[in-house]
Amino acid sequence: ELTRTVSKERLEEICKLIYLEETSLYYISKEYSVSFNAETEEASSVQLSYVFDYDEVNSMNVLTEQRVSEILAKITPEMDTVDTIKLFHDEIILNCKYSVDGKYISTPYGAFVDGSALCEGYARAFAILCNKVGIENLFATGSQVVTDQYGNQAHEEHIWNMVKGFTVLSCPESYFFTIRVIDLCKIPKLFPVATLFSCFVTTATKKQKVFIIPERKP
Repeated sequence: ELTRTVSKERLEEICKLIYLEETSLYYISKEYSVSFNAETEEASSVQLSYVFDYDEVNSMNVLTEQRVSEILAKITPEMDTVDTIKLFHDEIILNCKYSVDGKYISTPYGAFVDGSALCEGYARAFAILCNKVGIENLFATGSQVVTDQYGNQAHEEHIWNMVKGFTVLSCPESYFFTIRVIDLCKIPKLFPVATLFSCFVTTATKKQKVFIIPERKP
């Protein structure tokens, strides 16, 4: 039951934001039900649904935190923001495969522990790492038109990350960072000592720029 008056539309927006932005609440399902007055459109209650039970969530959290701690331990005093973000990117990319099948693919556990995730799992994992070190970030969502082998087109939902502007590669611009975590980012034949650290989007022009950032030699 709600303790304050809120419209059905506003409550639905809040539910969507909780699902999207609260990385620690990955166990909440997209599905929910809102009870409301049909005449005033005022909501009276909301019923959330859950993907995992209490014990499973606790177990997943322990293993996820262990993996997060392992990654954070690799940060050195010499690393700047770009180095840290690239570390996060590479640790996720090189230890997880993109998959549309699996119980944990939409969770950070899937990306960190199970080694298999959708874009949502990748994005949640990356956000958790950024939050741990105080790098301001947001989720971005959208859809793209995909075409199958028969020429049929459909809209495919996508979620990715944005990191608040910083200067990269000595360029005098501020960038948002968009992590594209797909297996195609692994291109060892072309760049044997680098992964594809992709898309910096300028805040001014909104144009995508892709940079290959080689590993720094010790």
